[in-house]
Amino acid sequence: MCLSTDIAIVESNGRATLVFSQAKGPYNIDVSIIPGRAVVPNTHVSVLIRSKADDSIVTDAKVSIWAVGPVGSTDLGPLPAENRFAPQFYETDLKFDLVGEWQINVSVDSILGTDSIGLVLEVEERKNNINWIMISAIIVAIFALGLFTWDRVSGRDKKKVNG
Repeated sequence: MCLSTDIAIVESNGRATLVFSQAKGPYNIDVSIIPGRAVVPNTHVSVLIRSKADDSIVTDAKVSIWAVGPVGSTDLGPLPAENRFAPQFYETDLKFDLVGEWQINVSVDSILGTDSIGLVLEVEERKNNINWIMISAIIVAIFALGLFTWDRVSGRDKKKVNG
């Protein structure tokens, strides 16, 4: 088992963070999450499956994910992880209901065989991160709108004086 805090942060599938990688049976299985740490109430899970024999990406597997949490939590799954949006990534959301240690299992079934891996994620409360880029964009847009409006209003006054 592997605690997510023991894993180096590696980016894959856009902004997903690789939290676990293991060779098991005929597969190399990488598990990534969005956001960069598992949080209540929702964590997106992305699984990349490669053939151990030739490192080719497996796109025709049936992947299921389930999670068992701390006492008092609601068990999740098995949930199908589908690859409709990006053929190389099997994805689903885990709707955690309690903070704590969760045992995650990923099962893979394809023509190469059936196997599964287990990992442990430490689920935390979501922290409110301020998106400074979005706030800056809104401030610039308001400033630009103000300048545009001021220019139009002051332009009418000049036309009335000159007219």
